[in-house]
Amino acid sequence: MRALSIIQILLFFAVSFYLIWKGYILTEYLVFGVFAGLILHWSLTNKGNQDIINIKPLGAGFRVLLYDIYLATLLIRGFLEGFDKNLVFLCLIIAGLIVIDYFIEG
Repeated sequence: MRALSIIQILLFFAVSFYLIWKGYILTEYLVFGVFAGLILHWSLTNKGNQDIINIKPLGAGFRVLLYDIYLATLLIRGFLEGFDKNLVFLCLIIAGLIVIDYFIEG
């Protein structure tokens, strides 16, 4: 495993832990976020590839799938409850992590 991949996995765990710890993800919006995140991942990130399920655990595709679900959940929460500066900042961080994991495969 390369050092870059280890850094990406550590970033993934850090962001996931923070979102769960602060309660951004463990809400009723996660149900809608999962469906919207899967559609977002399949249509934009995965470019319509039908192999959405054949991803390696903790691989780049898996992390991007969960980042898409996180982003969709946060966007749904923001549109329904209102965006604050922390939510906007988290959305930008997750969008940046999607770009990093998508273009710099570890």
